Amino acid sequence: MALAVTLGAESDLSRQWPAVARTDGMEHGVWGRSRRLGWSEIERVSHNRRMGALVFEGRGGERIRASGYLTGVLTLGDLAERRLADRGGDLAAQALRAHRVKR
Repeated sequence: MALAVTLGAESDLSRQWPAVARTDGMEHGVWGRSRRLGWSEIERVSHNRRMGALVFEGRGGERIRASGYLTGVLTLGDLAERRLADRGGDLAAQALRAHRVKR
């Protein structure tokens, strides 16, 4: 099954902060630098209430944060809920949805 969820701001800034979820993992690029985490490398998923972001943490301490204000983040939350429930994806997705309703 092919999967690609692209997150971006609802403006031209999305070119500077793209994040993509694929069948084999996630990739996040900032100003030409890219960070990648495979689904199996993600140890924990959480929701940062203060930032309103989903946070994906890898084995080596690397993190990918997806702001709750980006387009496509709810789809990413659904994906985390299905693929990473045993690592907190289910709770993080629920918290993200509750956060989005409050704003």
